[in-house]
Parts: sequence; structure tokens; C-alpha cells
Amino acid sequence: MIIKKTKLLIFIMALQVFAVSFSQTKKNRADLLKARAKSKKEIDSFVKIDFLKKKYQYLDSNFKIKIDSTTFNKAVKKYNYYPKRIKTYRDSLSVILTYELKSFHGSRIAGSRITYQWKKIGYYIWENELTAKKLGNELGFTKPYRFYEFLIDDAKRDAKKRAILTTLKNKLPLAVKDTIDIFPNKRFLKFTFKTSPQRIQDFKNYRKAKNKHKH
Repeated sequence: MIIKKTKLLIFIMALQVFAVSFSQTKKNRADLLKARAKSKKEIDSFVKIDFLKKKYQYLDSNFKIKIDSTTFNKAVKKYNYYPKRIKTYRDSLSVILTYELKSFHGSRIAGSRITYQWKKIGYYIWENELTAKKLGNELGFTKPYRFYEFLIDDAKRDAKKRAILTTLKNKLPLAVKDTIDIFPNKRFLKFTFKTSPQRIQDFKNYRKAKNKHKH
């Protein structure tokens, strides 16, 4: 009889533990979904901002940093950045943008547009960095990200742009060229970026160098 009561007590306790655990899991899941929704809303709001036109308190019109050391150190401390890991302009820019925009998401989005490189444009259109910059400059773009926006915008049916994309399409292997169109521009360029021979080679070289330094 005592054994049966003991087993029953253990069973009831197990059910209670399970109930508490299940309840906590539901709460954790609800909190996670809420956090994700909040994060998505925040990201969506920042994506709509033109960060290349925005006036910044701690950056000049050419995005050069203009901040005193006291304020910078305050930003580092407030957002838990590691001082020893802040070595480049991009590192410092991340700190400043996070502090000014009060958001890690905003900092990431703004930083990626401000530091966008002609080399990356080259990956999209299968050209070297100098040629990519020359093509962009000829169309009046001094900032790489502006040229990228132009290239992916289907509403911009500029003849020179079409020539660039048509030339790019003709560089694709025959087996692929006949199965893909330059419209929608963004989808086409996403494909060419992914399959860019130079990008693939550069990534292999990067991985090789990284692995070499580990030994």
C-alpha cells in the first residue's frame, strides 16, 4: 500500500513538473515570437531610410567620423562593444551608428550601405573593381550602393543599364543563358553574384588564407 502511494505521489509530482515545464516552454516560445516580430518591425523601418542622404551627428557628409573620445567611449560602454576589437573604420562606424540610431539592426543596415564597395558591384556584373567603378561613374554614380540600387530597379529602363545587363547575360554559360532573363533585375543579379567566378575564387582564397593562419 505504501509503495502504491509512493508511486502515485511520484507520478503526480512528475505531472506537476511537466505542467510547469510545458507552461514555461509556451511562455518562452511566445516571448521568442514577440521578440522576432519586434525585430522584424524594427528592421523594416530601417530598410526604408535613405542612409546615404541622412544627416548624422557624428559623421560628416563624406561619412568621416567626427566624435570626441569621451562620447565614443560612452557609446562603446553603453552597447557593450569590446574596445580591443575596434581596429578599423568599419568597427568604429558600427559603434557610432549603433549609438546614434540606438539600434544594432539600424547600425548594420546603415553601415552596409555606407561602406558598400565597387568590388562588390564587380561581383554582380562580372567585372573588376575599376571597371565597375568606371561604369558607375559614367552613369553619374559616385557611391557604389547608389549604382546597385539603380541596377536592381526594374522601373529604371536606361539603355546603358540594359546594355550592361545584356553583356553580363552573354557571359553566362550557354546552358544557363537561355533559361534566365535580365528581368526581374534583382533576381537576375542575385544569380550572377552567386555564380560570379571572381567572387567564388576570392572566397576560396580567403578560406585558404584563413585556414593557413590557424596552423
